[in-house]
Amino acid sequence: MAETQKQSSHTLKNKVEVISRELENANALIRILSIVAQEDSLEKLLDQAVDELLSVSWLSLLPKAGIFTVNEAEQALVLVSKKRLTPELHSLCAKVPFGHCLCGRAAAELQVQYAKCVDDRHEVSFEGMAPHGHYNIPLLLGKKLLGVLVVYLPHGHEKNDLEVAFLKNVANTLSLIIQVKNKEAALNESRNELKSYLSDLDFQNASLQKQAEELIILSEEQHELRSQAEILEQKALHASRHDMLTDLPNRNYFNLLCRKSLSNSQRENKNSILLFLDIDGFKTVNDTLGHTAGDELLVKIAHRLKENIREEDVAARFGGDEFIVFLQGLPSVEQGKLIALKIITALKKPFNLEAGTTTVGASCGIAIYPDHSKSIETLIDIADKAMYTVKSSGKNDVLIAPL
Repeated sequence: MAETQKQSSHTLKNKVEVISRELENANALIRILSIVAQEDSLEKLLDQAVDELLSVSWLSLLPKAGIFTVNEAEQALVLVSKKRLTPELHSLCAKVPFGHCLCGRAAAELQVQYAKCVDDRHEVSFEGMAPHGHYNIPLLLGKKLLGVLVVYLPHGHEKNDLEVAFLKNVANTLSLIIQVKNKEAALNESRNELKSYLSDLDFQNASLQKQAEELIILSEEQHELRSQAEILEQKALHASRHDMLTDLPNRNYFNLLCRKSLSNSQRENKNSILLFLDIDGFKTVNDTLGHTAGDELLVKIAHRLKENIREEDVAARFGGDEFIVFLQGLPSVEQGKLIALKIITALKKPFNLEAGTTTVGASCGIAIYPDHSKSIETLIDIADKAMYTVKSSGKNDVLIAPL
C-alpha cells in the first residue's frame, strides 16, 4: 500500500514537472515571438531572444550563446548575436564558412549538431578556452537556411531529446523573427529606392520642364527672329522695287508690272496706253521754297496720281520731277486721254506745303500699246518725246504721239 502511494506521488510529481516545463516553454516562446513587433536592429532583437532562451530554468545551458545569419553570396555564416562570448570568439567566429566547425556543419547539413565536449569537429579553438559542449541548431524556414543558433553546454553534458525539441521550437521562432526583419529591411530598402526614384523623377521632370520652357522660349525667339527676318526681307524687297521718296514703283519694277499687265491686255484684246508726265514749275518751287519743299511736293504729287488712276493701273517715278503711268485694259484710246486730262487737272490744284502753298502744272505725252510699240522701253521713249512737244508748245496739256 505504501509502495503504491509512493509511486502515485512520484507520477503526479512528474506530471506537474512536465506541465510546468511545457508552460515555461510556451511562455518563453511567446516572449521570444513578441520581440518581432519591436522596432530595433536585428542584432538587438536576437540578443533579447537569447536572454529569454537562457532564462528557461530547466535547460542545462551555460549562460552564453550566439546566433549566426546567412551570407548567401559567400556561403558563410555571420555572427550577429554574441551573448557573453569572449573577444576571441568574436574574432574567430565573425564569419564561418559552410561546413567549417560545428555551426558550419549545421548550416551545410541542415541538421542539429551536438557535442558533449570539444572534439575534432570543433575546429575553432584558442589558448585558455574552457571545456564545453554544444547544441548547434539550424534556423530553417521550410528548407531555406536563415542562420544557426549556438548554445553552450557544460562539459560532458549528455544529449537530451527534450532540450533538442525545445531548441528546435526556439529556432523556428528565431527564423520567423529573422524572416520578418529581412522582409522589413527589404521593404524599407524598396521604399528608399522608390523615394530616391521619385525624387530623381521629380528632378528629371523639373529639369525636363525647364528644358521644355527653354525650348518654348527658344522656339518663340526663333519664330520672332523669322518674323523679323521676313519683315526685313519684305522691306528690302519693297525698297529694291520702290522709289525711296514717293514710295511709287521704280523703273525696273514698273517694267515688270507693265509686262504682266500687257499679257492680260493681249488675252482680253483691250487697249493699253503709257503716260509720261513732267511737272511744270517744279524748278521754281525748289528755287523759292527749297529742296525740302520740293521733296514734299513730289510726295504729294505721287499721292494725287494714285488718287486719279484705277487700282489696276501702275504709276511710277521715272526720275527727278518726271512720272510715268501705265493704263491697261481700256475700251478705247480716248478714255485713256480723258484719264490723262483728269490727272493734269488734279495736279493744277494748289499744294499745301510746310513752307507755304504752291501750284504747279504738268505736261503729258501718250504712247499706245501695241500701235506705237510692244516694248515698254520704246513706249516710254515715244511718250517722252510727245511730252516735250507739249512743253515746247505751252505746257499743261496732253498729246498722243503721232503714229
